[in-house]
Amino acid sequence: MVNKIKNELSQKEFLTDYAKKPLLLEGIADSWKATQIWSLEYLKEKYGDKLVLIRKCNHIEISDLYETTLGEYIDYLKVEGQEENPWYCTWSFMENCKEIYEDYNSIEIFKDNWIDYIPRGEMNDCKWLFIGPKGSGTPLHLDFAMTSAWNAVITGRKKWIFFSPEDSKYMYEGMVDAFNPNLEKFPEFSKANPIIVYQNPGDIVYTPSGWWHQVINLEDGISITENFINKSNAKTAIFPYIKLLFKKNEWTF
Repeated sequence: MVNKIKNELSQKEFLTDYAKKPLLLEGIADSWKATQIWSLEYLKEKYGDKLVLIRKCNHIEISDLYETTLGEYIDYLKVEGQEENPWYCTWSFMENCKEIYEDYNSIEIFKDNWIDYIPRGEMNDCKWLFIGPKGSGTPLHLDFAMTSAWNAVITGRKKWIFFSPEDSKYMYEGMVDAFNPNLEKFPEFSKANPIIVYQNPGDIVYTPSGWWHQVINLEDGISITENFINKSNAKTAIFPYIKLLFKKNEWTF
C-alpha cells in the first residue's frame, strides 16, 4: 500500500520516513496557478506556437519522437474517435517557455535539485509537461540515471503501478505491460509485488530512485514532472548521472 500524506512534509520527515517508497501527496498542488487556470484551451491560446515532442506508446515500448506545435497537438486531442494507440506529448518547456515554471511551486522536499546546478549546455532541465488523451501513458521503466521524480496532475486522472528494486529480477527489462501482463511469455512477473496508486487533480506522486513504474491516463489530462537528485537518492543516482554526462559528451578519462 502506498503512503498517503495530505500535508507538506519537512525535509527531515521526508528523508527519515518517506524517501524510500512511493508517496502520494493528496491535494498539495490545489493552490497552484496551473491547477486553477490551465486547460487545453488556455495552453493552446498562450503557447500554441511552441514546438513540442510527441510519441506513441503501446505500453511495452516507446516509439520515435516527432516534433509538432502544441496548438496542432491540442487540435488532434479534440478530434473524436481517438485511435487505440494515441499520440502523447512530452514538452521540455524550459527550453522555449521558462515562464511556465512560474505557474507552479516545487514543494519543499523536492526543491534542492542538484541537477539545477549543472550547466544547461551539458544537460537540459529535467522538467516536463505531459499532455495526453485517455489511454495514453508510459511503459514499465526506471527513470533515467536512477533519478527520482515527482509528478503533479493538473487535469485528468492517472493510474500508477510500482515495483520495488527487489523485484527487478521479475521485470524482464521493462518488456511487460504491467497492467495487462502476458504471464505465458513473462511467467516470473507473477512473483512481483505491485503497489497501485490512483492520482487525482492536485495530487503529487513521488517515484523513488530505482523503482519500476508504469502509468496510464484514465482521462484526458495535463501533468507536470520533474526528475531530481538530492540527499534522498545521491548514493544511487549521482554516479549513473555523471556517467550519463560523460556518455553525452563522449568524454574519457
